[in-house]
Amino acid sequence: MMEAMWDKIGTIVAALITALGGFYMFDRKTTNDRLTKVEGAISQHEIDIKIIETKFTELKEDTEEIKETQKLIINLLTPLKRRK
Repeated sequence: MMEAMWDKIGTIVAALITALGGFYMFDRKTTNDRLTKVEGAISQHEIDIKIIETKFTELKEDTEEIKETQKLIINLLTPLKRRK
């Protein structure tokens, strides 16, 4: 009788340990999936930021080129106005 009770208690304890282990593994998998998604999003944001930085640098260079061209045009047109 006592042996049968210990077998039942052992079975219940084993079932609880198995259930907790399963829950832990599920939780780890879920956390890992979430972290993978976050890492992917961060990676994409870093790529987007680098693209934006590149485009900003190109825009700055283009703006400087436009300024230089405008200065040249003004310098070319200014003497004509003075001559009139």
